[in-house]
Amino acid sequence: MTVEKISKEVLRICKSKNKSYKENKDKLVNYFNQLRYIEFENEEELAVLISLHRELSTIKNRKASFLEEEIARLILVNLPIRIRMADEDIPEDKIEELKENYESSQRIDLRMSSRLLKYGKEVIASKDDKSKRYKKRVKEIIRMLNELQRFYKIKGIKKVFESKIEDKYKDLQFFALYGLEVYFAFSGDDNLTEEISQKLERIINVTKDRDIASTCCQILINAGKISQFGAVCRIDEWKDRNWD
Repeated sequence: MTVEKISKEVLRICKSKNKSYKENKDKLVNYFNQLRYIEFENEEELAVLISLHRELSTIKNRKASFLEEEIARLILVNLPIRIRMADEDIPEDKIEELKENYESSQRIDLRMSSRLLKYGKEVIASKDDKSKRYKKRVKEIIRMLNELQRFYKIKGIKKVFESKIEDKYKDLQFFALYGLEVYFAFSGDDNLTEEISQKLERIINVTKDRDIASTCCQILINAGKISQFGAVCRIDEWKDRNWD
């Protein structure tokens, strides 16, 4: 089946009130598995996938919630590397900047990656309805944007990650911090503001999660704010506060 046909069937099932999630689960899993292994070789197919994910996010039932999360977690997050691996014209001597708009004459891989970037920013900018479903959606999109930044320079991506580093949903907070860690590891940019540095230090002091504390330390190292020894001292102090 094509992406478009699968999308129509999935939306029909998710919008229908005739059968429950449990009654439709096998069908939904089957359609998802078909969707998962489609190659997505052009913008049109990708646009249908994005539209499906967007519409699922507006349907308030377990069927839609399940598929929305699985599409983001197992398809959208993996698309940047799949698109990249199919690109036979990657420049050898530079890291390209990924823009939000390209002419039709530009490489298909750039145009598809750009669509992911635009959709990612759309989700990040969407209204927070305070639900766990919303937090999971943003978390997976943050993961997708992090995968994109591994291959391209992306203007403004640092601010996207910075905006979520104090989020109360721990998984979202972690992946936002991890995005910053990767950003400073690859960019060579030491422009970590004093405000963000102080936020990272505060997170180290208050978090109960060692992975989050360690990631904050690694950001500070990558940005040239502290040394490896400074990070060790902070983690030792974290252990004293949180370990018996």
